[in-house]
Amino acid sequence: MSVKYLADKEIGDLSLKEALWAYWEYFKFLYRALGFWLSLVYLLIQVFGALIPIAVGYAMAQLINILTQPNDPAKVWFWFWVLAGIAVLSTIFEGRFALGKLIQETVGEKVEIFAHYLWEKLLLSSPAAVLENSEFVKVVERAKRAVAGGWLNHYMSEVMFQVRTLITVFTLVGVLVWKFPGIVLLAIIVGLLYGYGSYKSITLRNKIHERNRYLELASTWALSDLRGPSRFSVIKYFGLADSLLKKFSFGISLDWVVWRESFVFFAKKYLAPLKVVYNAVDLGILVYLIRQVLRAGLKVGDFSFYYNSSTSLMSNLASVVTSAGYMFSESYYLFLYFKLVNGEVSKEVLQKAFKKSKLPAEQIKIRNSDLGKVKVSSLKGADIVAKRLSFRYPSGKKQVLSNININIPYGANIAIVGENGAGKTTLLKLILGAYPTYQGSLKIKDTEVYKYDQLSLSKRFSVLPQQIVRFPYLTVGQMIRLDYEAAKDADTEFTLEHMYIDAAFSSNKEKRKVLRDLFSGKIKDLYRDFFLKKKWNVDPDKDPKLIEVTKKVGMYEEVKKMPLGFNTPLSPSFANGVDLSSGQWQKLHIARVLYAPRDVLLLDEPTSAIDPHTALRLIDEIFELFKDRTVIVVSHRYATIVNADYIYVFRKGKIIEQGTLKELVRKKGYFAEAYEKERQRLEVAS
Repeated sequence: MSVKYLADKEIGDLSLKEALWAYWEYFKFLYRALGFWLSLVYLLIQVFGALIPIAVGYAMAQLINILTQPNDPAKVWFWFWVLAGIAVLSTIFEGRFALGKLIQETVGEKVEIFAHYLWEKLLLSSPAAVLENSEFVKVVERAKRAVAGGWLNHYMSEVMFQVRTLITVFTLVGVLVWKFPGIVLLAIIVGLLYGYGSYKSITLRNKIHERNRYLELASTWALSDLRGPSRFSVIKYFGLADSLLKKFSFGISLDWVVWRESFVFFAKKYLAPLKVVYNAVDLGILVYLIRQVLRAGLKVGDFSFYYNSSTSLMSNLASVVTSAGYMFSESYYLFLYFKLVNGEVSKEVLQKAFKKSKLPAEQIKIRNSDLGKVKVSSLKGADIVAKRLSFRYPSGKKQVLSNININIPYGANIAIVGENGAGKTTLLKLILGAYPTYQGSLKIKDTEVYKYDQLSLSKRFSVLPQQIVRFPYLTVGQMIRLDYEAAKDADTEFTLEHMYIDAAFSSNKEKRKVLRDLFSGKIKDLYRDFFLKKKWNVDPDKDPKLIEVTKKVGMYEEVKKMPLGFNTPLSPSFANGVDLSSGQWQKLHIARVLYAPRDVLLLDEPTSAIDPHTALRLIDEIFELFKDRTVIVVSHRYATIVNADYIYVFRKGKIIEQGTLKELVRKKGYFAEAYEKERQRLEVAS
């Protein structure tokens, strides 16, 4: 099954075989998430819940029969105590605040957390060659619903409702079939027909909802953008705010109208006539049982029990079919989710990427067998060597890098310059292990890059990306200490335990105390009053390096003026939070790598949002701090790399010149011309 097949698949296109496969995977998933004993207890509660109404109905019928005949006090009290016992058990297992509810919440938590865990593991283990594939992204965007808003938990409730209802149906059939087989047959036919009408209604509504998904997404996105004061203010400056509101505000009512109109359509076509049949059969069963009381001596209690059982059989069958329809259409998301987390899709995408790379079949086989097997503990002393390195992106046709030969000894300051689109950033991605599909050889520490585990490899690099990455949920101090915190748990693998709240506390005792304080009102804001203070808050008096690095990047005075200094949240969405400019974010990222330098530093246009003079000073600071480590700087600003030990000049995916600054200027070639033009511009500007 190809990733294109999954990407093109729409809701409602799922075959019965695919739906059954999704169900089977789901039950395996539930067992893995809950374990044997919790699964067994949860299933027993469903069985108990299914049998309680029937047991109550039967006991009540027996009590009525006894009370409408010459009294036998012993039997009356026997059935009374049976009903009382059922009521007590029902309170324990079915009550809102009882054991059943507690188990339901526990099961829901485990299902939700395990679903997210598998999802995060999928994304962590997938290389960029997979994550950036357009068809993979399309499948992920659709399957994302399975881990959004408790959807899997809701689906589990629907599954358990099916289990409970089916147990009820089979029990009712067993009760009725020996006495009234005709009623059973009629109830089954009518129940299934009415359920089919509801199923068709739900299926169409889901299809319509999926067809409107992109319009709804665009509308929601636009309105979300326009409701934020800062974004709205900018859009308003452009004179676009009212126009966008007029075009997208209808999206608020779109979903409601679609669901309402589809319900009206199907109510007329299916539900209304089927409801007439349903009520007529219900009335017919009532008349038949009344005649049984009057002519055949059916007891009053038995009359009540059999009538209620017959109507319950019809309604439960209708519910089963309706729920099955919902589950069948929603299993589309299950199907995509399990195809993803099982690793089938990412494997196929990676194999396609290998084929597009035009590597020999034998080389592809070798890379598949060795891929990601080597863990990296250190890159100290590691040379980076590329020989005849070529690369094309899996989604592209042209070579981005062609026959590249570089030798970067450990501890060197290397600059890579060239026009936009020359392949500079691509080379850094290959060094980081993002694409194992390169041709030729790329070695770090005498080992081909594709052999390294990409996660452990990336943790040995300090990276300043070209794109400014914002972390609005952090504080200033947290942001600067990010690399340091990551280094502390670099050798700790991401596990299921990290998904639980227990991971935020040092002990169960601390967790219980914090939760008691939260419930009693001592803690007003868990994020601010506990998480930030106890886990993330920083004290610059005890950590002078924070002050040192912020001074180096020219941010110290700005941080001092912020409401909470280094503990100020980096988003106005939080109390006392601030909104930073692109240049300020870039300076904080530079402070991040200066605070906890790793073995190798990769800088990809690290000062694009900073003025040229400040950029030159910062690059010199970085070279000085990392003088005993490898630094690779990618830049289109030629003047910022004057202190580099060696320079590679890229153009159209090839190295056209290389050497020291003096050697390249002396050659009077492409680099010398560009360097001179930029130097003159800086002189004029200053």
